[in-house]
Amino acid sequence: MRSVYKGIVETVGIFLVLGAINLMAAFVIWVAGLWVLEYIFGVTGTLSKVIWALISVLIIVLADVVAFKRLSRKSVYRETAVRSFFELFEKQAVEDMMRRLKNLPAFKFSHYLLFSALFILAAITVGMQINYGFLISPVFIILMLYLWYSRSRSVRLIAAFYSGNALIARGRAQDALYVAESMLRIRPRSTGGHWLKGNSLFALRRYDSAILSYENAIRYNPTARRFLLGFVGLAFQRLGLLPKAIEVYNEALALNPTAKEVHYGLACAHSLRGETETALAHLEIAVRLGYDDRRHIESDPDLDNIRDEARYQTLLSFMR
Repeated sequence: MRSVYKGIVETVGIFLVLGAINLMAAFVIWVAGLWVLEYIFGVTGTLSKVIWALISVLIIVLADVVAFKRLSRKSVYRETAVRSFFELFEKQAVEDMMRRLKNLPAFKFSHYLLFSALFILAAITVGMQINYGFLISPVFIILMLYLWYSRSRSVRLIAAFYSGNALIARGRAQDALYVAESMLRIRPRSTGGHWLKGNSLFALRRYDSAILSYENAIRYNPTARRFLLGFVGLAFQRLGLLPKAIEVYNEALALNPTAKEVHYGLACAHSLRGETETALAHLEIAVRLGYDDRRHIESDPDLDNIRDEARYQTLLSFMR
């Protein structure tokens, strides 16, 4: 019963918001039209106001029809994203994660209330202090509404990103790929969506496609280059393209010289090429920087070519 009341309240709220937006838009169009009629064409009188009011309403109705048609085409995608989100994860776990995310400083409710108050204050100030400011005031209200919409969407996308990677860790890469594709339907330029898609494809051993996804993530957020190039290098390594993998690894080190995973990747790539000294040098640096997964080092076939080296045995003895 409580969920029914909640649904009714949410529905009423949506209609109130849509009604307010329509009223503001109709008012702006009507006032702007009257100004054009009076000061440019010299047309005044009650009849002209009534006729233009009817035209303003017609414009708003047509705009609503077009908007709802576009939304109906996208609603399937959004519904798919929400459905996949709750089908693949336990609902309670997702709600807990979203609750934690909303308490982060970047999404804190009180911060958004403060920004909303500032937008409303700006709208009132512009409307009262500037000639024809009432034409500009609705812009601040629209920005405020978009702020809250963006917050909700970002929280959902971040929760999906972390939950999707948790699925990969549990061996459910195909499900994680479904989540990533759902994220990209919501925000096609989502760095997290492309990153998760790359991780999923990598886990499915579709390395060519994983590289494309990582490169898309970098293209939409160049700052991600610093930590995603290592994934790209590893994908090239898995494809057997060792020269290209080493090139990308070195590019990653130029951006982040202390990346222990990149040094480890270089150790593996050079080992596969039979370049023993270079492989050992990078492996030593990786361990010195904190790469301490001895079990993985001992079982990784990429390092088979250096296992009989004294430096390798000495390095393992320090990790005991």
